[in-house]
Amino acid sequence: MKAEAKGVKFLSLEGKVKIPFFQRSYVWNKDNWEDLLSELFNRANSHFLGSIILKQLPTTSGEPKQLEVVDGQQRLTTLSILLKALYDTFPPELKENCKGDVLGLLFYRKDFVSANYEIKIEHSQVDANAYQSVIQANIDKNPPIKDVNENSHKILQCYQYFLNQLQNKSED
Repeated sequence: MKAEAKGVKFLSLEGKVKIPFFQRSYVWNKDNWEDLLSELFNRANSHFLGSIILKQLPTTSGEPKQLEVVDGQQRLTTLSILLKALYDTFPPELKENCKGDVLGLLFYRKDFVSANYEIKIEHSQVDANAYQSVIQANIDKNPPIKDVNENSHKILQCYQYFLNQLQNKSED
């Protein structure tokens, strides 16, 4: 097996990224989110954010590519939530201009003949509902995320944290 540095370009490919059931649930917290944002805001150049190890799964003819997360689930989940929070803070004109690109990183077409899109990162049962609600929030007729508190799922807390931080940055 050959390891390659590819950034997050794999997310631009059509297909699904599966987080297997044996991976632990999402556990990152405010300290992790602060560290990530600090790294991103305080660096002018690209830098190493850690590794994400993926394994390609077999597919049948006509099916989109499927990758399985071997390592890096916390990082991958957090970066996708950050991307969604960033998109949700864009002004309407910018949001419309980059909608296809951003949503192409978060969703994939289930088959090549329909316009049905599904969430690109498929979480295990423990995290699936919270992750889906974040990624689908404010898209089409899906409601926004509301009433997040310290007892909410960590994925919802992460999204709310990033929204707050990004909104504060845009006011500066």
